[in-house]
Amino acid sequence: MPLSNAYIIAWGIGHRLSEPIPAWILTDYSTVQPWDHPCPRGSSIIHGVIKLIPTRHAVLRAKERTGWCRHTLERMLERVYYFGLGAEVRSGHLRDYMEKVSFNEKASVVRLYGDHLFVFGHGCQSDEMALITILHLPVDLRTLAHRARAKSLALAA
Repeated sequence: MPLSNAYIIAWGIGHRLSEPIPAWILTDYSTVQPWDHPCPRGSSIIHGVIKLIPTRHAVLRAKERTGWCRHTLERMLERVYYFGLGAEVRSGHLRDYMEKVSFNEKASVVRLYGDHLFVFGHGCQSDEMALITILHLPVDLRTLAHRARAKSLALAA
């Protein structure tokens, strides 16, 4: 079994590499990381827990509504899912609109990123989230979205 830098650092610099590594180190640290395995096209493995998969419909809507091609959408899915505004939006009209969209689309997660709503639903497996569609945010709610984003950034800082 090849040793990674993490094992050498965890075991210590003063130890010879020919010495066996204690079992407690091998159980605490795994040699196989999720990012070591190639990911099938169309999905992103996030911290080895959630796969984000765009549906064909979502790819078409991304091209139409945001101008993103499939590759760009795959790259942006992680950012949208984790950094987009979700249920924590406190603005009344904006929150009501997002709840209405999630109820109508039967979606489990709706994220606001930029001037678009990204609607996610459960995939075929328990560790998958599928991007169902992308919707434009109505013009009258865009100023509320910018204020909510500014507030969330101020709270994070």
